[in-house]
Amino acid sequence: MKALTSIKNLTSLVPKFYLGTPWEAKFHFASVAGKERLRSGTSRASVFPSRTWEQEGTGRKAFTLIEILAAMVFIAILLPVIFEGVTLASRASAHSEREAIALELAQNKMAELVLDDAWTSADPSGDFGDDWPGYRWEWTQESWDADTMTVLAVETFFNVQGKEQSVTLSTLVRSNP
Repeated sequence: MKALTSIKNLTSLVPKFYLGTPWEAKFHFASVAGKERLRSGTSRASVFPSRTWEQEGTGRKAFTLIEILAAMVFIAILLPVIFEGVTLASRASAHSEREAIALELAQNKMAELVLDDAWTSADPSGDFGDDWPGYRWEWTQESWDADTMTVLAVETFFNVQGKEQSVTLSTLVRSNP
């Protein structure tokens, strides 16, 4: 009969609808049991000998000063690295975009020179007009394979962050007899 009474007292300390992890239940049970002991006249120091994750009486959770300082140092180390990575990615993106445009312009100029046989009398350099400011082109020709073929090369120049870059496109054409 006495065992049944102690089990009844034990179950009355635990809330009926407690949801949570077993770890949380352990601390919750300890605080419920401690409050019951406090009501019976036991001192607070003997009921709660060590601090739990709950602050005494407030129920709040908080970060310590050292945790906040460690997080700030971590962020201070990471932010410059992240910004450098973003800057580098932006530069690479601008370079690849302008290089793709320059390659397409070189292909158009090469087609213009080859289709009309304009390479025999065209100017060796120029720009792409108001449609493509900042892009200019030059073309060269060299003999190839015993003077029966000619290598035509169109080089397109463009600027990326103050540095001049270029792409070169070459093809073979039959030399005029």
